[in-house]
Amino acid sequence: MASSVSEAPDLIAVVGDSGQSGFVTRDDLYGPDFATPEEALAWQDQMLTDGGVTIPVYTLEGRQIDTFTLQAGEAGSEPKGK
Repeated sequence: MASSVSEAPDLIAVVGDSGQSGFVTRDDLYGPDFATPEEALAWQDQMLTDGGVTIPVYTLEGRQIDTFTLQAGEAGSEPKGK
C-alpha cells in the first residue's frame, strides 16, 4: 500500500458494484484536492449524507464497464484485523 496518495498508482484494481473486475483512477478514488481542512470535511459530510460517491470502473483500454460506490472513510483504509 502506498504511504501517500501521491505514491498510489494511477489505476487501482477493484471489483465494481455489479461484480466486474476493473480499475478506478487514483483521482476518482481519493477525491479532489482540497484547499482547506474545512473543504475536506464538507466533502466527507456530503458523502455521508448522500450514502457515498459512485465512480466509474474501467478496463485497461479505458472503456467503462461498471461503477464502484465509495463510502466515507473507505479509500486507503486498512482492512479490519491488521
